[in-house]
Amino acid sequence: MKLFTGAILLICLAFGQAWVDKWERLNVTLTQLAEEMKHNATLRQMWLDHLKHFEEKETRAFPHPFRCHLDLLPHETPDSVHELRMEDFKVIGAMGDSLTAANGAKALTVIGVLTEYRGVAWSIGGDGSLDSGSVTLANLLRKYNPNIRGYSVGSGSVTSSGSHLNVAHPGDTAHDMPAQADLLIQRIKADHHINFQQDWKLVTMFIGGNDLCDVCHTPDKHSPANYINNIKIALDKLHAGLPRTFVNLAMIFDITPVASLGHNNFFCNVVHGMVCDCGQDKQHHAIVQANLVEYQRLTQELIDSGRYDNGRNDFTVVLQPFYRDTVPPHKDNGGHDLSYFAPDCFHFSTKGHQVAAVSIFNNMVEPVGHKNTKWHLNEPYLCPGQHQHHVNDFIPTYKNHKAHVVGK
Repeated sequence: MKLFTGAILLICLAFGQAWVDKWERLNVTLTQLAEEMKHNATLRQMWLDHLKHFEEKETRAFPHPFRCHLDLLPHETPDSVHELRMEDFKVIGAMGDSLTAANGAKALTVIGVLTEYRGVAWSIGGDGSLDSGSVTLANLLRKYNPNIRGYSVGSGSVTSSGSHLNVAHPGDTAHDMPAQADLLIQRIKADHHINFQQDWKLVTMFIGGNDLCDVCHTPDKHSPANYINNIKIALDKLHAGLPRTFVNLAMIFDITPVASLGHNNFFCNVVHGMVCDCGQDKQHHAIVQANLVEYQRLTQELIDSGRYDNGRNDFTVVLQPFYRDTVPPHKDNGGHDLSYFAPDCFHFSTKGHQVAAVSIFNNMVEPVGHKNTKWHLNEPYLCPGQHQHHVNDFIPTYKNHKAHVVGK
């Protein structure tokens, strides 16, 4: 144990500091741990052994080819959001936290989990192409419209040049969504290559993990009422500020199984203890899951209210529920398949981002009322106009969904 004393002491010191920002605390701790590893051969070997659990994450090829028809017939750009096809999107944006910033997605070092690999982010990453094996929602849409704008590339923070319309920020909660909405609108308006009034925009919002990770400490701040109110304010801002916009609102998942992946794992315990101890500690699971149920119920209630389908025909919000019942994947032997996660056992690896990308694309194709509520693991792409419930290739919304369901 003497070999690890220095590292553990450094971590304990960081825990004891009155850091305001948990991400700053994590940054300091992992930097200290990385420095300790330079002088501690046993700790370095522990890290190398740890990485073996994640080695399959470098196998990126999605098992199913993209076979949706791309012989797109010319058609006029629709005026109604309820008559949109995939090829009509000319702009893509995203809001959220570290899962949309793609923290640690390609990490191979301790400090690498702090890097934001925005180019591979599930909902907006634009590195490579679908044909090269880079599966993201943006790259899927580029099969329909190669000229779509806004996708993020490379790595860096929200202020980096490659972030573009990916305004997600690690550590953010629902409280930060109104400000992110303002920033996104500002960036879209500032891009002179975008026809602000005429171009159809796709915005994906996914938030709530950090709310749940902190709810045992500040239950009032992260109450279900505050959670949904902040989402409503952000969506209201998008509604008021963006013409011709389709919003994907991805439902939050239960973070307790993910935060529990690090049990009996030195490196993952360090991260989980700092960024999500409410999910890591089983004594807090009841309060976390109780709030989760309310977050999900109120989110469904808000969208079902029709608030974003009244008064205008060029804006809608569709709830995409593929995360709702998602749990960490398992191997055939029953153990967790960590290849879908970064080496912190918390964020997604590129492989995890790929599955999330396929899942939200498929959710967008699935009609309202017939959407999968779990990751589409090892499942093929669903194709607009070719799905079993489709009678046309319009993207399903709450207003047009009856036309998508055969027999309705």
